[in-house]
Amino acid sequence: MPQTQGDPVEVPNHGSSKGFRVHRMTANRWELVRTPQGWKIKRRTLRQLDGSEPARKILRQAIAS
Repeated sequence: MPQTQGDPVEVPNHGSSKGFRVHRMTANRWELVRTPQGWKIKRRTLRQLDGSEPARKILRQAIAS
């Protein structure tokens, strides 16, 4: 439990092992539209890269673009 009084302290967020571990891989696709006020996000699609058909589809769309 952090102390509630005293000077501010920075606490690094490091695990106990060296290196890194991948917990989740995702791909996302942003669809934008131009408006009089500038570019706006129309849709964001996020897929976990788990080998499923929706995951493969979003990657195929990226390659085809």
